[in-house]
Amino acid sequence: GYLSAIADTRHLGLALWIGEFGCNPADTQTILSAHYREQDAFGLGGSLWLWKENANDINRTVFWGVYGPPFGPGVPQPDRIRLTSRPFPLYTAGNLRAISYDAGNGRFRMRATSRRVPFGETSRATILLLPAATGSRVRAHGARVLVLRRDTGREAFVFPSGGAYSVAVGERRVSPWPRRAVQQVPLLCPPPAGSRAPPAPC
Repeated sequence: GYLSAIADTRHLGLALWIGEFGCNPADTQTILSAHYREQDAFGLGGSLWLWKENANDINRTVFWGVYGPPFGPGVPQPDRIRLTSRPFPLYTAGNLRAISYDAGNGRFRMRATSRRVPFGETSRATILLLPAATGSRVRAHGARVLVLRRDTGREAFVFPSGGAYSVAVGERRVSPWPRRAVQQVPLLCPPPAGSRAPPAPC
């Protein structure tokens, strides 16, 4: 599972990226949603496996991707569009502490800590990818935000003021991250190799 993979990468000193995860669309709200929740809880990135997206050679009604039959172009699957059209930090200034996304209402939040990044220094800012399907306003606490439009959506550059900062999409206002929310989705790190201690917040 995820804990084993995290333990291996920590031992090897490598980054962890989750590739080829997915399931039948009938299990989107159970299996696939659980994958995204676990990746958020551990602060991981990944890529949905578009298995036999357009041409299942045995049964053309079976697919694992974001689009369903009839193929050529295919038909977008709304539940999967909501799960995959999510804001995501491409780069985080400082240390990521928690991340949360609710596909039901499109709300996204992240919390991090960082030294001050002067406004305009985009090479040191947090960069948040906002797909075209994400039309909500970006708000921040403890940081300033610059949003730029791109061909595939928007990019938000977040410049921390120094210390803890929060970023939210799809909320009327953003305040310091509630303690209860941090406890619900902490970033957990496995213990050192050979230890029997349980995972603990990073």
